[in-house]
Amino acid sequence: MRTPPVIAVALAALAAPAAAQEFVVDRHVVADFFQGPIIASGRVVGLGGAYVGVAEGAEGHLANPAAFAVRAAPFAHDWFDWDVTLSTLNVSRDEQIDVGQGGQQSFDDARFAQAGFNLKFGEHGFGIQVRTQDYDRTLTVLGRPETTIVVRQTYFGLGYGLHVRGGWWVGGLLYGGSAELLIGADDAAQVIGGGLLFGGLYAPPGSRWRLGATLRSGVVGQEVDSTPDPAAVPAGLEVPDAVAVPWEIGLGASYVFGPRGGNVRPTFGRGARPTPPAGRRYVLLAADLVLTGPAPEGAVGPGGLFGEDERPSGRYVSPSLRVGAESEVWADVLVLRAGSYFEPDRYAAFDGRVHATAGVDLHLGELIWDWEVGAVVDWAPAYLNWGLGLGFWY
Repeated sequence: MRTPPVIAVALAALAAPAAAQEFVVDRHVVADFFQGPIIASGRVVGLGGAYVGVAEGAEGHLANPAAFAVRAAPFAHDWFDWDVTLSTLNVSRDEQIDVGQGGQQSFDDARFAQAGFNLKFGEHGFGIQVRTQDYDRTLTVLGRPETTIVVRQTYFGLGYGLHVRGGWWVGGLLYGGSAELLIGADDAAQVIGGGLLFGGLYAPPGSRWRLGATLRSGVVGQEVDSTPDPAAVPAGLEVPDAVAVPWEIGLGASYVFGPRGGNVRPTFGRGARPTPPAGRRYVLLAADLVLTGPAPEGAVGPGGLFGEDERPSGRYVSPSLRVGAESEVWADVLVLRAGSYFEPDRYAAFDGRVHATAGVDLHLGELIWDWEVGAVVDWAPAYLNWGLGLGFWY
């Protein structure tokens, strides 16, 4: 999901140092909101975001909504199945953290939490995805007391997936959310928005490879429920009257080596169970290409809302290449993964920074269900993100 309009307002406030400038609310400003760093479940981040061509489990709802119906191999022959995932991410406190590649500190702290849940009945899958994001930064402006700016986003999505026939799976996600901009203890602005995400996966039974594709519609949000009181806002902030969330297309592929095998033909409980695989060990390789569309003409990034960076933002389609590898290095105990992705710069074509990611899952054993706990890290110049997760072992 791309963050609703008010997030861009707040990130602009977080991105720029305080300065003695005029507060403006009546000039036409369009903000290009582009979330470059990957914010997702631990498995997706650990694979460098390369999950469009994997699309498996509750971790994959936002990467490819076909995952609402796709069955993991151990459960492909059950009529009923379900899955759940919980994960948290935290961008470490560091004066040099830069989320928008504007060359400046973006915020003091950021926290993310999300949960996914799905139910599968035969060829059909239904589920929900919930996510919250908090960004905050404390500023001192023109001798006034310190002011803490907080952005709080709540997101909720409903998804449906379907096994069409053979190795074809499709899915869709309808999502909505609200976001608040708080200045000190006051609720300064709020916005509500939503969108659609579609996905498909081709996983031919008996093969070891998969191909996936996704499409997210673009949105221009213009309605903000309230306007901050100029007296309470750090000097220089311009409230945009429109925020562009660009369209996005994702293409992905994956391949599995090892005795665990590749794609199975699901029977959904309507046929005999085939012979189980010879072992659990495997190596998964995945790669995605994600294209993010341009912003409306004249749109600016966070720095432009402060008059500090008037370069047009989002003039070009922005490509992001993502690659990852995963292996169960200790059968039924430990999974390791690593990845990398290119985060494009919205101000310049074919410019950006490269991220390195890594993750681990540890099998905890059965307590009513079979659990795993995971950890993940995402590093790039002026950026460090880490998190924990909990889910089912399969």
